[in-house]
Amino acid sequence: MDYRSAISSPSGFLPSTVNDLGQVAYVANMSGGSGGRALIRYDSGGTSAIVAKQTTSFMGSTLSDIHNKPSINNSGAIAFRTRVGDSDAIFSTNTGKITAVGDSVSGSTVSFITQTPVINNSGSVGYTVSLVSGTRAMRDSTPLIGPSQTLPDATNVLILHSSITSINDSGKIATEGRNSVGQGVIVSQNERLARTGLTYGGLVWSGNSVGATAPIINNDDEIAWVDTTSGIGNALYRTFGFSAHQSETIDGKTISSFSSHDLNNHNQLAYTTLLTVGGQSLFVNGDNIIATGDTIEGRTVRTFNGVSINDNGQIAFFALLDGGVNPAVILATPVPEPNSVLICGSGLVSILRLRHNHRRQRPLTRAPNSCVNRAT
Repeated sequence: MDYRSAISSPSGFLPSTVNDLGQVAYVANMSGGSGGRALIRYDSGGTSAIVAKQTTSFMGSTLSDIHNKPSINNSGAIAFRTRVGDSDAIFSTNTGKITAVGDSVSGSTVSFITQTPVINNSGSVGYTVSLVSGTRAMRDSTPLIGPSQTLPDATNVLILHSSITSINDSGKIATEGRNSVGQGVIVSQNERLARTGLTYGGLVWSGNSVGATAPIINNDDEIAWVDTTSGIGNALYRTFGFSAHQSETIDGKTISSFSSHDLNNHNQLAYTTLLTVGGQSLFVNGDNIIATGDTIEGRTVRTFNGVSINDNGQIAFFALLDGGVNPAVILATPVPEPNSVLICGSGLVSILRLRHNHRRQRPLTRAPNSCVNRAT
């Protein structure tokens, strides 16, 4: 399988996400004019548009900052974390402000928004907040999971940690914490999805005091997350299918640790790792897609993070190129054999081809303001 990649380059990025139409949402530091940060949506046709911008009014609120990883659904709606005045807030391009620090939730005041929001294809937004009563996992403005929730195994949720909360298209939330008997758990509404001591993908989840990192749930209620396994170190777990662990060699690359991951609805797990020999690699299941030191249109990849994969296998991620000073958002698209790719380019977008099965990258010629089929 070949990959083509689109690059867009203002002056600095935070991690991006991609929907099934190939639209990418990301936050960029803008140069010129008033500068500041902007939320940008890149469309598969090659155009980019500013959706919201720092210091400007957005759906009745003036945004003092825009930060962290946004989330985009298949309708092009985006959920993102921002600041209004001095208060963090969660916004959606569908509905405007959802929650802000200082708001009341079930009679308790929001003191902190603990992580970035995720939006599903129904437009519901999942995230977590800190209240006086403890950390709560939210769907839109409704608290769903928190301390004292009783699970089917007769334990209670004791505490939720503040890592990523994810949401699937049925509205099921997945978040992580610890139960009343000291076990690490990943939970949804009135349901335990995983716990320490059980085996997932051939690995026993032993857990640690910090808790699982970034449980991602898909529409089959499958979960992927990172934590420790006894005698091995860090592991990337899945409730079904492919898993990976520290010191494992996959496609010729030996893993030191995991830095980001995402799971789609077609059995594809995308993840970025640090390597024992230094540098990084991006994998999909057992295939290495790209590694630091590879080139993109003659520009060397120095580091990357924040991977997102859609149901068509397209992968969006943030990268630093050349001497580590040129940031880029990369969109890699699988192209079936035989080796035929669609080459498009205009303005800030250029296309190239990555052959992960040969570990070498051969850039294609830019075709400004046009799209052509080109066999290789």
